[in-house]
Amino acid sequence: MENNHNKCSLDKHIEKEAIIYCRSCSINMCKKCKALHSELFSNHNTILLNKDNNEPLIAYCKEENHKDELKFYCNTHSILCCASCISKIKTKNDGKHSECEIYLINEMKNIKEKEYKDKMSNFEKNSKILGNILKEMENISNKINEEKERIKIKIQKIFTEIRNAINLREDELFEEIDKRFDEIYFNENIINDNKILENEMKEYLKKIKEININNFEINKFIHELDTLKNKCDIIENKIKELSILNNKGNNKINIEFKSEPEGIGSILKIIRNYGDIYINENNGSKIYKCFNNNYGDNNVLLISNQKFEMIHNLLKLNQKINNISIFSPNCIPSLIYQEKFKYKIIIFDFQDAGYEIKKDNIEEIKKYLESGGNIIITHDHWTNIEIQGNSAICSSLLKAKLISRFGANKSKARILNNSHPIFNSYYNLNFQKNDLIEITETHRTCTTYDDMKEYLNDLLIELDDGEHGEYLLIKEIGKGRLIYWNAGHLYREIGSFLNITEIEQKIFMNIIYWICE
Repeated sequence: MENNHNKCSLDKHIEKEAIIYCRSCSINMCKKCKALHSELFSNHNTILLNKDNNEPLIAYCKEENHKDELKFYCNTHSILCCASCISKIKTKNDGKHSECEIYLINEMKNIKEKEYKDKMSNFEKNSKILGNILKEMENISNKINEEKERIKIKIQKIFTEIRNAINLREDELFEEIDKRFDEIYFNENIINDNKILENEMKEYLKKIKEININNFEINKFIHELDTLKNKCDIIENKIKELSILNNKGNNKINIEFKSEPEGIGSILKIIRNYGDIYINENNGSKIYKCFNNNYGDNNVLLISNQKFEMIHNLLKLNQKINNISIFSPNCIPSLIYQEKFKYKIIIFDFQDAGYEIKKDNIEEIKKYLESGGNIIITHDHWTNIEIQGNSAICSSLLKAKLISRFGANKSKARILNNSHPIFNSYYNLNFQKNDLIEITETHRTCTTYDDMKEYLNDLLIELDDGEHGEYLLIKEIGKGRLIYWNAGHLYREIGSFLNITEIEQKIFMNIIYWICE
Protein backbone atom coordinates (compact mmCIF):
# COMPACT_ATOMS: atom_id res chain seq x y z
CA MET A 1 0.00 0.00 0.00
CA GLU A 2 1.54 3.33 -1.15
CA ASN A 3 -0.81 5.77 0.60
CA ASN A 4 -3.30 5.10 3.34
CA HIS A 5 -4.72 8.63 3.67
CA ASN A 6 -8.29 8.54 2.23
CA LYS A 7 -8.78 12.36 2.01
CA CYS A 8 -7.84 14.77 -0.76
CA SER A 9 -4.39 16.30 -0.41
CA LEU A 10 -5.58 19.82 -1.44
CA ASP A 11 -6.19 21.96 1.68
CA LYS A 12 -9.45 23.37 0.28
CA HIS A 13 -10.75 19.81 -0.37
CA ILE A 14 -9.41 18.22 2.86
CA GLU A 15 -12.85 16.93 3.76
CA LYS A 16 -13.47 15.28 0.38
CA GLU A 17 -12.81 11.59 -0.26
CA ALA A 18 -9.80 10.79 -2.47
CA ILE A 19 -10.53 8.54 -5.45
CA ILE A 20 -7.15 8.54 -7.16
CA TYR A 21 -3.48 8.70 -6.21
CA CYS A 22 -0.73 10.18 -8.41
CA ARG A 23 2.54 8.34 -8.03
CA SER A 24 4.40 11.10 -9.91
CA CYS A 25 3.10 13.85 -7.59
CA SER A 26 2.64 11.70 -4.47
CA ILE A 27 -0.82 13.21 -3.78
CA ASN A 28 -4.39 12.03 -3.26
CA MET A 29 -7.07 13.66 -5.37
CA CYS A 30 -10.79 14.00 -5.14
CA LYS A 31 -13.05 13.87 -8.22
CA LYS A 32 -12.70 17.62 -8.95
CA CYS A 33 -8.89 17.63 -8.52
CA LYS A 34 -8.61 14.54 -10.75
CA ALA A 35 -10.31 16.30 -13.68
CA LEU A 36 -7.98 19.29 -13.50
CA HIS A 37 -4.91 17.05 -12.95
CA SER A 38 -5.71 14.93 -15.98
CA GLU A 39 -5.81 17.99 -18.24
CA LEU A 40 -2.50 19.35 -16.94
CA PHE A 41 -0.52 16.09 -16.47
CA SER A 42 -1.86 13.48 -18.79
CA ASN A 43 1.39 11.48 -18.71
CA HIS A 44 1.50 11.05 -14.90
CA ASN A 45 1.22 7.60 -13.32
CA THR A 46 -2.08 7.49 -11.42
CA ILE A 47 -3.67 4.70 -9.38
CA LEU A 48 -7.35 4.20 -8.53
CA LEU A 49 -7.93 3.88 -4.79
CA ASN A 50 -10.01 1.26 -2.98
CA LYS A 51 -13.01 2.97 -1.43
CA ASP A 52 -12.86 0.87 1.77
CA ASN A 53 -9.22 1.07 2.81
CA ASN A 54 -7.69 3.57 0.36
CA GLU A 55 -5.34 0.92 -1.06
CA PRO A 56 -4.61 0.96 -4.82
CA LEU A 57 -7.01 -1.23 -6.78
CA ILE A 58 -4.14 -2.10 -9.06
CA ALA A 59 -0.68 -2.74 -7.53
CA TYR A 60 2.36 -1.31 -9.31
CA CYS A 61 5.99 -2.32 -8.98
CA LYS A 62 8.11 -0.33 -6.52
CA GLU A 63 11.38 -0.88 -8.32
CA GLU A 64 13.00 2.34 -9.58
CA ASN A 65 11.85 3.30 -13.11
CA HIS A 66 9.28 0.44 -13.11
CA LYS A 67 5.74 1.71 -13.79
CA ASP A 68 4.17 -1.61 -14.68
CA GLU A 69 1.48 -3.45 -12.80
CA LEU A 70 2.47 -6.40 -10.56
CA LYS A 71 0.99 -9.16 -12.72
CA PHE A 72 3.52 -11.93 -11.99
CA TYR A 73 4.74 -13.98 -9.02
CA CYS A 74 8.33 -15.20 -8.63
CA ASN A 75 8.06 -18.57 -6.89
CA THR A 76 11.85 -18.77 -6.53
CA HIS A 77 12.04 -15.67 -4.32
CA SER A 78 8.37 -15.56 -3.17
CA ILE A 79 7.79 -12.00 -4.46
CA LEU A 80 5.42 -10.16 -6.82
CA CYS A 81 6.99 -8.92 -10.08
CA CYS A 82 6.18 -6.71 -13.03
CA ALA A 83 7.06 -7.23 -16.73
CA SER A 84 10.32 -5.32 -16.31
CA CYS A 85 11.36 -7.58 -13.44
CA ILE A 86 11.12 -10.71 -15.59
CA SER A 87 12.39 -9.11 -18.80
CA LYS A 88 15.09 -11.02 -20.62
CA ILE A 89 16.79 -7.66 -21.22
CA LYS A 90 18.83 -6.96 -18.11
CA THR A 91 19.61 -3.39 -17.09
CA LYS A 92 20.05 -1.84 -13.65
CA ASN A 93 16.73 -3.00 -12.24
CA ASP A 94 15.27 -4.88 -15.20
CA GLY A 95 15.46 -8.63 -15.58
CA LYS A 96 16.27 -9.46 -11.93
CA HIS A 97 13.95 -12.46 -12.05
CA SER A 98 14.41 -13.42 -15.70
CA GLU A 99 15.80 -16.87 -14.78
CA CYS A 100 13.31 -17.61 -11.97
CA GLU A 101 10.19 -19.75 -11.79
CA ILE A 102 7.44 -17.25 -12.76
CA TYR A 103 3.65 -17.57 -12.48
CA LEU A 104 0.78 -15.26 -13.38
CA ILE A 105 -0.79 -13.74 -10.27
CA ASN A 106 -4.19 -15.32 -10.89
CA GLU A 107 -2.58 -18.72 -11.43
CA MET A 108 -0.48 -18.34 -8.28
CA LYS A 109 -3.53 -17.08 -6.40
CA ASN A 110 -5.28 -20.40 -6.98
CA ILE A 111 -2.15 -22.31 -5.96
CA LYS A 112 -1.72 -20.19 -2.83
CA GLU A 113 -5.40 -20.46 -1.92
CA LYS A 114 -5.14 -24.28 -2.07
CA GLU A 115 -1.87 -24.19 -0.16
CA TYR A 116 -3.48 -21.87 2.39
CA LYS A 117 -6.46 -24.21 2.84
CA ASP A 118 -4.16 -27.22 3.17
CA LYS A 119 -1.97 -25.40 5.70
CA MET A 120 -5.00 -24.24 7.67
CA SER A 121 -6.43 -27.76 7.70
CA ASN A 122 -3.08 -29.18 8.73
CA PHE A 123 -2.67 -26.44 11.34
CA GLU A 124 -6.10 -27.14 12.83
CA LYS A 125 -5.38 -30.89 12.82
CA ASN A 126 -1.97 -30.46 14.49
CA SER A 127 -3.43 -27.94 16.91
CA LYS A 128 -5.92 -30.58 18.07
CA ILE A 129 -3.20 -33.24 18.22
CA LEU A 130 -0.97 -30.89 20.22
CA GLY A 131 -3.84 -30.11 22.57
CA ASN A 132 -4.57 -33.81 23.09
CA ILE A 133 -0.88 -34.61 23.65
CA LEU A 134 -0.49 -31.78 26.17
CA LYS A 135 -3.67 -32.87 27.93
CA GLU A 136 -2.43 -36.46 28.06
CA MET A 137 1.00 -35.31 29.22
CA GLU A 138 -0.65 -33.23 31.92
CA ASN A 139 -2.58 -36.30 33.11
CA ILE A 140 0.60 -38.39 33.02
CA SER A 141 2.50 -35.63 34.83
CA ASN A 142 -0.16 -35.58 37.55
CA LYS A 143 0.14 -39.36 37.92
CA ILE A 144 3.94 -39.10 37.96
CA ASN A 145 3.80 -36.43 40.66
CA GLU A 146 1.32 -38.54 42.64
CA GLU A 147 3.63 -41.54 42.35
CA LYS A 148 6.66 -39.44 43.32
CA GLU A 149 4.82 -38.12 46.36
CA ARG A 150 3.67 -41.64 47.27
CA ILE A 151 7.25 -42.91 47.21
CA LYS A 152 8.53 -39.83 49.07
CA ILE A 153 5.85 -40.29 51.77
CA LYS A 154 6.85 -43.94 52.07
CA ILE A 155 10.54 -42.97 52.39
CA GLN A 156 9.67 -40.23 54.87
CA LYS A 157 7.59 -42.66 56.95
CA ILE A 158 10.41 -45.22 57.05
CA PHE A 159 13.09 -42.68 57.97
CA THR A 160 10.79 -41.08 60.57
CA GLU A 161 10.50 -44.52 62.17
CA ILE A 162 14.29 -44.84 62.01
CA ARG A 163 14.77 -41.39 63.59
CA ASN A 164 12.19 -42.17 66.29
CA ALA A 165 13.87 -45.49 66.99
CA ILE A 166 17.27 -43.75 67.27
CA ASN A 167 15.86 -41.08 69.62
CA LEU A 168 14.10 -43.73 71.74
CA ARG A 169 17.27 -45.81 71.96
CA GLU A 170 19.24 -42.70 72.94
CA ASP A 171 16.77 -41.94 75.76
CA GLU A 172 16.90 -45.56 76.92
CA LEU A 173 20.71 -45.47 77.05
CA PHE A 174 20.65 -42.15 78.95
CA GLU A 175 18.27 -43.66 81.49
CA GLU A 176 20.32 -46.83 81.69
CA ILE A 177 23.59 -44.96 82.30
CA ASP A 178 22.00 -42.91 85.12
CA LYS A 179 20.71 -46.10 86.68
CA ARG A 180 24.06 -47.90 86.43
CA PHE A 181 26.05 -45.01 87.94
CA ASP A 182 23.54 -44.65 90.78
CA GLU A 183 23.76 -48.36 91.52
CA ILE A 184 27.55 -48.39 91.59
CA TYR A 185 28.27 -44.92 92.97
CA PHE A 186 25.91 -42.25 94.28
CA ASN A 187 24.28 -39.11 92.94
CA GLU A 188 24.05 -35.49 94.06
CA ASN A 189 20.68 -36.08 95.77
CA ILE A 190 22.39 -38.06 98.53
CA ILE A 191 24.84 -35.20 99.06
CA ASN A 192 22.06 -32.59 99.14
CA ASP A 193 19.94 -34.64 101.55
CA ASN A 194 22.82 -35.08 103.96
CA LYS A 195 23.78 -31.42 103.74
CA ILE A 196 20.30 -30.66 105.09
CA LEU A 197 20.95 -33.12 107.93
CA GLU A 198 24.32 -31.50 108.58
CA ASN A 199 22.71 -28.06 108.89
CA GLU A 200 20.05 -29.42 111.24
CA MET A 201 22.76 -30.93 113.44
CA LYS A 202 24.66 -27.65 113.56
CA GLU A 203 21.53 -25.77 114.63
CA TYR A 204 20.77 -28.37 117.31
CA LEU A 205 24.36 -28.28 118.61
CA LYS A 206 24.22 -24.51 118.86
CA LYS A 207 20.96 -24.79 120.79
CA ILE A 208 22.42 -27.39 123.20
CA LYS A 209 25.44 -25.21 123.91
CA GLU A 210 23.18 -22.38 125.03
CA ILE A 211 21.52 -24.52 127.75
CA ASN A 212 22.48 -23.55 131.31
CA ILE A 213 22.42 -26.73 133.33
CA ASN A 214 22.05 -24.97 136.66
CA ASN A 215 18.94 -23.15 135.53
CA PHE A 216 17.49 -26.14 133.65
CA GLU A 217 14.76 -28.44 134.97
CA ILE A 218 16.07 -31.92 135.47
CA ASN A 219 13.28 -33.61 133.47
CA LYS A 220 13.78 -31.32 130.55
CA PHE A 221 17.52 -31.78 130.74
CA ILE A 222 17.22 -35.57 130.66
CA HIS A 223 14.92 -35.27 127.62
CA GLU A 224 17.42 -33.08 125.76
CA LEU A 225 20.19 -35.49 126.69
CA ASP A 226 18.28 -38.44 125.21
CA THR A 227 17.54 -36.43 122.07
CA LEU A 228 21.22 -35.54 121.75
CA LYS A 229 22.13 -39.23 122.06
CA ASN A 230 19.69 -40.14 119.26
CA LYS A 231 21.04 -37.38 117.06
CA CYS A 232 24.58 -38.62 117.63
CA ASP A 233 23.57 -42.17 116.68
CA ILE A 234 21.96 -40.88 113.48
CA ILE A 235 25.09 -38.94 112.56
CA GLU A 236 27.36 -41.93 113.27
CA ASN A 237 25.23 -44.22 111.08
CA LYS A 238 25.17 -41.63 108.30
CA ILE A 239 28.93 -41.25 108.51
CA LYS A 240 29.33 -45.02 108.11
CA GLU A 241 26.97 -45.06 105.08
CA LEU A 242 28.61 -42.07 103.45
CA SER A 243 32.10 -43.49 104.07
CA ILE A 244 31.12 -46.64 102.19
CA LEU A 245 29.72 -44.59 99.29
CA ASN A 246 32.76 -42.34 99.33
CA ASN A 247 35.08 -45.34 99.13
CA LYS A 248 33.07 -46.75 96.21
CA GLY A 249 33.40 -43.42 94.46
CA ASN A 250 37.18 -43.59 94.80
CA ASN A 251 37.32 -47.08 93.31
CA LYS A 252 38.46 -47.19 89.66
CA ILE A 253 35.44 -48.80 88.02
CA ASN A 254 35.29 -47.99 84.30
CA ILE A 255 31.88 -47.64 82.68
CA GLU A 256 31.96 -47.21 78.89
CA PHE A 257 29.40 -47.11 76.09
CA LYS A 258 30.10 -49.94 73.68
CA SER A 259 28.51 -49.35 70.27
CA GLU A 260 29.84 -52.28 68.24
CA PRO A 261 33.16 -53.95 67.42
CA GLU A 262 33.91 -51.55 64.53
CA GLY A 263 32.55 -48.41 66.23
CA ILE A 264 30.01 -46.06 64.71
CA GLY A 265 31.53 -46.38 61.23
CA SER A 266 29.73 -49.54 60.16
CA ILE A 267 26.37 -48.25 61.45
CA LEU A 268 26.82 -45.06 59.43
CA LYS A 269 27.70 -47.16 56.37
CA ILE A 270 24.50 -49.16 56.78
CA ILE A 271 22.39 -46.01 57.22
CA ARG A 272 24.12 -44.25 54.34
CA ASN A 273 23.46 -47.21 52.04
CA TYR A 274 19.98 -48.01 53.32
CA GLY A 275 17.38 -48.32 50.59
CA ASP A 276 17.55 -48.51 46.78
CA ILE A 277 15.57 -47.06 43.92
CA TYR A 278 14.51 -49.82 41.52
CA ILE A 279 13.77 -48.92 37.89
CA ASN A 280 12.48 -51.52 35.43
CA GLU A 281 14.46 -50.93 32.28
CA ASN A 282 15.25 -53.05 29.20
CA ASN A 283 13.41 -56.00 30.74
CA GLY A 284 15.90 -55.98 33.58
CA SER A 285 16.31 -54.50 37.01
CA LYS A 286 18.48 -51.42 37.30
CA ILE A 287 19.40 -50.28 40.80
CA TYR A 288 21.06 -47.03 41.80
CA LYS A 289 22.42 -46.14 45.18
CA CYS A 290 20.03 -43.61 46.66
CA PHE A 291 22.76 -41.45 48.20
CA ASN A 292 24.89 -41.20 45.08
CA ASN A 293 23.73 -41.48 41.49
CA ASN A 294 26.75 -39.65 40.07
CA TYR A 295 29.38 -41.69 38.31
CA GLY A 296 32.85 -41.31 39.80
CA ASP A 297 36.12 -43.24 39.59
CA ASN A 298 34.87 -46.47 41.17
CA ASN A 299 31.61 -47.61 39.58
CA VAL A 300 30.42 -51.20 39.59
CA LEU A 301 28.19 -52.90 37.02
CA LEU A 302 26.66 -56.03 38.53
CA ILE A 303 25.17 -58.31 35.87
CA SER A 304 23.05 -60.76 37.79
CA ASN A 305 19.96 -62.92 37.63
CA GLN A 306 19.94 -63.55 41.37
CA LYS A 307 16.87 -63.17 43.53
CA PHE A 308 19.04 -63.00 46.64
CA GLU A 309 21.33 -60.01 46.22
CA MET A 310 24.17 -61.16 48.43
CA ILE A 311 26.93 -59.56 46.36
CA HIS A 312 24.93 -56.37 45.97
CA ASN A 313 24.58 -56.12 49.73
CA LEU A 314 28.33 -56.61 50.19
CA LEU A 315 29.07 -53.93 47.59
CA LYS A 316 26.80 -51.49 49.43
CA LEU A 317 29.00 -51.81 52.53
CA ASN A 318 32.11 -50.89 50.60
CA GLN A 319 32.97 -47.20 50.98
CA LYS A 320 35.23 -47.30 47.90
CA ILE A 321 32.26 -47.80 45.57
CA ASN A 322 30.64 -44.68 44.08
CA ASN A 323 27.78 -46.24 42.20
CA ILE A 324 26.20 -49.66 41.74
CA SER A 325 24.13 -50.54 38.67
CA ILE A 326 22.42 -53.92 38.47
CA PHE A 327 21.18 -55.40 35.20
CA SER A 328 19.90 -58.78 34.18
CA PRO A 329 21.87 -60.85 31.61
CA ASN A 330 19.60 -59.98 28.66
CA CYS A 331 20.80 -56.36 28.93
CA ILE A 332 24.47 -57.27 28.56
CA PRO A 333 25.21 -56.42 24.90
CA SER A 334 24.29 -52.71 25.02
CA LEU A 335 25.88 -52.21 28.44
CA ILE A 336 29.17 -54.02 28.06
CA TYR A 337 29.96 -53.22 24.49
CA GLN A 338 28.76 -49.60 24.47
CA GLU A 339 29.04 -48.19 27.99
CA LYS A 340 31.66 -50.43 29.57
CA PHE A 341 34.38 -47.82 30.05
CA LYS A 342 32.43 -45.85 32.66
CA TYR A 343 32.61 -48.87 34.98
CA LYS A 344 35.69 -49.68 37.06
CA ILE A 345 34.42 -53.21 37.73
CA ILE A 346 32.01 -55.49 35.85
CA ILE A 347 30.77 -58.48 37.88
CA PHE A 348 29.12 -61.49 36.24
CA ASP A 349 27.01 -63.10 38.96
CA PHE A 350 24.66 -65.78 37.64
CA GLN A 351 22.72 -68.42 39.48
CA ASP A 352 21.87 -71.66 37.68
CA ALA A 353 22.29 -70.06 34.24
CA GLY A 354 25.46 -69.63 32.22
CA TYR A 355 26.30 -66.78 29.88
CA GLU A 356 28.13 -67.32 26.63
CA ILE A 357 30.47 -64.55 25.47
CA LYS A 358 30.13 -64.41 21.69
CA LYS A 359 33.25 -64.65 19.56
CA ASP A 360 32.70 -61.26 17.94
CA ASN A 361 32.59 -59.62 21.39
CA ILE A 362 35.78 -61.08 22.84
CA GLU A 363 37.90 -58.23 21.42
CA GLU A 364 35.66 -55.70 23.19
CA ILE A 365 36.19 -57.54 26.47
CA LYS A 366 39.95 -57.57 25.90
CA LYS A 367 40.00 -53.82 25.12
CA TYR A 368 38.08 -53.14 28.32
CA LEU A 369 40.58 -55.16 30.37
CA GLU A 370 43.64 -53.80 28.63
CA SER A 371 42.50 -50.21 29.24
CA GLY A 372 42.26 -50.78 33.00
CA GLY A 373 38.80 -52.29 33.44
CA ASN A 374 38.29 -55.24 35.78
CA ILE A 375 36.01 -58.26 35.46
CA ILE A 376 34.98 -60.55 38.32
CA ILE A 377 33.31 -63.85 37.49
CA THR A 378 31.55 -65.55 40.38
CA HIS A 379 31.55 -69.36 40.11
CA ASP A 380 32.04 -70.94 36.73
CA HIS A 381 28.97 -70.02 34.68
CA TRP A 382 30.76 -67.40 32.56
CA THR A 383 33.71 -69.73 32.01
CA ASN A 384 31.58 -72.85 31.71
CA ILE A 385 32.80 -73.18 28.16
CA GLU A 386 32.59 -76.95 27.76
CA ILE A 387 28.85 -76.77 28.33
CA GLN A 388 28.46 -73.54 26.34
CA GLY A 389 30.53 -74.96 23.49
CA ASN A 390 32.80 -71.96 23.01
CA SER A 391 36.13 -73.05 24.43
CA ALA A 392 38.41 -70.74 22.41
CA ILE A 393 37.16 -67.57 24.14
CA CYS A 394 37.91 -68.48 27.72
CA SER A 395 41.21 -70.02 26.76
CA SER A 396 42.35 -66.81 25.07
CA LEU A 397 41.64 -64.77 28.21
CA LEU A 398 42.63 -67.10 31.03
CA LYS A 399 45.20 -69.15 29.14
CA ALA A 400 43.35 -72.09 30.64
CA LYS A 401 40.19 -74.09 30.03
CA LEU A 402 37.85 -74.67 32.95
CA ILE A 403 35.59 -77.69 32.93
CA SER A 404 32.63 -77.74 35.31
CA ARG A 405 31.78 -80.77 37.42
CA PHE A 406 28.66 -80.67 39.58
CA GLY A 407 28.78 -81.49 43.25
CA ALA A 408 28.26 -78.22 45.11
CA ASN A 409 28.73 -78.46 48.84
CA LYS A 410 30.58 -76.98 51.75
CA SER A 411 34.19 -77.68 51.05
CA LYS A 412 37.78 -76.69 51.76
CA ALA A 413 40.13 -74.55 49.72
CA ARG A 414 43.91 -74.26 50.05
CA ILE A 415 45.92 -71.02 50.11
CA LEU A 416 48.64 -71.14 47.43
CA ASN A 417 50.04 -67.60 47.55
CA ASN A 418 49.55 -65.90 50.91
CA SER A 419 51.86 -62.99 49.98
CA HIS A 420 49.44 -61.52 47.45
CA PRO A 421 48.24 -58.01 48.54
CA ILE A 422 44.62 -59.07 48.10
CA PHE A 423 44.77 -60.79 51.48
CA ASN A 424 45.55 -57.57 53.35
CA SER A 425 43.81 -54.84 51.32
CA TYR A 426 40.97 -54.31 53.82
CA TYR A 427 40.74 -57.20 56.23
CA ASN A 428 44.04 -58.59 57.47
CA LEU A 429 43.33 -62.27 56.83
CA ASN A 430 46.67 -63.59 58.12
CA PHE A 431 46.66 -66.64 55.86
CA GLN A 432 49.63 -68.95 55.75
CA LYS A 433 50.60 -70.95 52.70
CA ASN A 434 48.70 -74.27 52.52
CA ASP A 435 46.13 -73.07 55.09
CA LEU A 436 42.68 -74.58 54.51
CA ILE A 437 39.59 -72.37 54.62
CA GLU A 438 35.92 -73.37 54.61
CA ILE A 439 34.01 -72.32 51.50
CA THR A 440 30.59 -72.86 49.92
CA GLU A 441 31.54 -73.69 46.34
CA THR A 442 28.75 -74.02 43.81
CA HIS A 443 30.59 -76.14 41.26
CA ARG A 444 33.81 -78.07 41.22
CA THR A 445 36.15 -77.27 38.36
CA CYS A 446 39.18 -78.84 36.80
CA THR A 447 41.50 -77.28 34.25
CA THR A 448 43.59 -77.82 31.20
CA TYR A 449 46.15 -75.04 30.71
CA ASP A 450 48.63 -73.77 28.15
CA ASP A 451 51.44 -73.16 30.63
CA MET A 452 51.18 -74.84 34.04
CA LYS A 453 53.75 -72.56 35.70
CA GLU A 454 52.07 -69.37 34.48
CA TYR A 455 48.68 -70.78 35.42
CA LEU A 456 49.72 -71.65 38.97
CA ASN A 457 51.20 -68.16 39.45
CA ASP A 458 47.73 -66.74 38.73
CA LEU A 459 45.94 -69.20 41.03
CA LEU A 460 45.83 -67.81 44.61
CA ILE A 461 43.42 -70.34 46.16
CA GLU A 462 42.50 -73.77 44.82
CA LEU A 463 39.90 -76.32 45.81
CA ASP A 464 41.40 -78.97 48.01
CA ASP A 465 40.40 -81.85 45.74
CA GLY A 466 43.78 -82.89 44.34
CA GLU A 467 42.92 -81.77 40.79
CA HIS A 468 43.94 -78.09 40.79
CA GLY A 469 40.29 -77.13 41.27
CA GLU A 470 39.97 -73.38 40.79
CA TYR A 471 38.67 -71.15 43.58
CA LEU A 472 40.40 -67.77 43.20
CA LEU A 473 42.34 -67.05 40.03
CA ILE A 474 43.60 -63.57 39.03
CA LYS A 475 44.85 -62.94 35.51
CA GLU A 476 46.52 -59.62 34.65
CA ILE A 477 45.46 -58.50 31.14
CA GLY A 478 46.96 -55.17 30.17
CA LYS A 479 46.13 -52.68 32.95
CA GLY A 480 43.11 -54.66 34.08
CA ARG A 481 42.44 -57.91 35.92
CA LEU A 482 40.24 -60.85 35.10
CA ILE A 483 39.22 -62.50 38.39
CA TYR A 484 37.60 -65.90 38.60
CA TRP A 485 36.03 -66.53 42.03
CA ASN A 486 34.27 -69.86 42.49
CA ALA A 487 31.81 -68.65 45.11
CA GLY A 488 29.57 -65.64 45.15
CA HIS A 489 26.03 -66.98 45.15
CA LEU A 490 23.75 -68.90 47.41
CA TYR A 491 23.51 -72.57 46.68
CA ARG A 492 20.67 -74.98 47.21
CA GLU A 493 20.93 -77.67 49.84
CA ILE A 494 17.94 -79.80 50.82
CA GLY A 495 15.44 -77.24 49.60
CA SER A 496 17.07 -74.22 51.24
CA PHE A 497 19.59 -71.55 50.27
CA LEU A 498 22.81 -71.15 52.20
CA ASN A 499 25.00 -68.07 52.14
CA ILE A 500 28.73 -67.98 51.50
CA THR A 501 30.94 -68.17 54.57
CA GLU A 502 32.15 -65.17 56.57
CA ILE A 503 35.71 -65.65 55.31
CA GLU A 504 34.41 -65.61 51.70
CA GLN A 505 32.63 -62.32 52.37
CA LYS A 506 35.90 -60.86 53.64
CA ILE A 507 37.77 -62.19 50.59
CA PHE A 508 35.24 -60.50 48.30
CA MET A 509 35.54 -57.20 50.21
CA ASN A 510 39.34 -57.45 49.90
CA ILE A 511 39.07 -58.06 46.14
CA ILE A 512 37.01 -54.88 45.67
CA TYR A 513 39.33 -52.77 47.86
CA TRP A 514 42.42 -54.11 46.09
CA ILE A 515 40.98 -53.18 42.68
CA CYS A 516 39.85 -49.70 43.80
CA GLU A 517 43.17 -48.89 45.46
